[in-house]
Amino acid sequence: MTRSCNFTCNYCYYPHDPSPVQNPLPAETIRSFLDATGQEWTIGLTGGEPFLYPDFVQLCESLTEQHRIALDTNLSLSKPLQEFVERISPERVQDVYASLHIEEREKRGGIDPFIRNVQLLKNHGFVVKVNYVLHPTLIDRYQRDADTFAKYDIELAPRPFKGTYKGRDYPESYSQRAKNIFAKSSDGGKKMLFNFKGIPCNGGHSFIRMEPDGTIFRCAGEKTVLGQLPGEAELYDGPRPCNVSRCPCRGLDHVQLSTSQEYLVNALRYDLVDNIRPAEREYRKALEEDESNATAANNLGVIEWGNSRLQTAIKLFEHAYELCPGIQRFEQNLILSKSVLNGEPAFENPKKYSAVYAQANQTHS
Repeated sequence: MTRSCNFTCNYCYYPHDPSPVQNPLPAETIRSFLDATGQEWTIGLTGGEPFLYPDFVQLCESLTEQHRIALDTNLSLSKPLQEFVERISPERVQDVYASLHIEEREKRGGIDPFIRNVQLLKNHGFVVKVNYVLHPTLIDRYQRDADTFAKYDIELAPRPFKGTYKGRDYPESYSQRAKNIFAKSSDGGKKMLFNFKGIPCNGGHSFIRMEPDGTIFRCAGEKTVLGQLPGEAELYDGPRPCNVSRCPCRGLDHVQLSTSQEYLVNALRYDLVDNIRPAEREYRKALEEDESNATAANNLGVIEWGNSRLQTAIKLFEHAYELCPGIQRFEQNLILSKSVLNGEPAFENPKKYSAVYAQANQTHS
């Protein structure tokens, strides 16, 4: 919708832009494009802060005549929110994804207005999901905040911080304490950045990204331009392989996974929050379903290494390397494990791999 936002969260991946929205697309332009496809779309309205968009509620009214919407918002603008609940049917809204941003909230008068706005939406029948970005500086206070909001029947969903803090990459560098927080969440690991490269995806077919200026991309991760509004846009006639190694979309809703890959994705989610026993179980299922799943073989080998079953780990590393000899991670793990078997000290621990579709001709690490 817009890059404009009234918050200045230090972990946001978009530069803060408090300026007014310029040259907004007319509702009729968006509607005519979507209506012409003959499909009912679920339109994710995000930002920035979408309630800063000119005539936002009127736009929502127009879109929900034939389509459904989902909304990402910080719930800080109470006046247009009141208008929204009065004019928009909750039956036409998939959900309202409300970002708490606790430190920003405390700069602006505390949490009471946010709580009132969540309750306003719920009282009008809207589905509200409240997320809490677990920046490294917020780990120590998360449980206190969760307990506070629980008193108002508001559940906080921890979301991983994706970026760099004090020279360390996240979510990879989360402490065990943070991993425990995610493990307790009902959807822990769903928001990880999956590597779906090579897997058929409906991006560009039944899922697209529309920029504020009307540019239509295949998705948020792959910037293939499919058209420009006002004007023409040509969508794909079916799923096509993903071309990026980090999926910032809700890719699980759009990719076409084999049964083995579904087990692998489950395992990667458990791994993200360091929940090793169910991760091991899912890796084994992935290999039982398809013995050519090289990522599952490698990652199960890492777990076996941690369980002091070196011979078993070596067999799994050999299997992964035979399947995909061009992937350096597999080769490095095999060399490391064999050197330890020969009595040499381990100079590092073996590493897991994250690609859901590991291919024999891949050459990256």
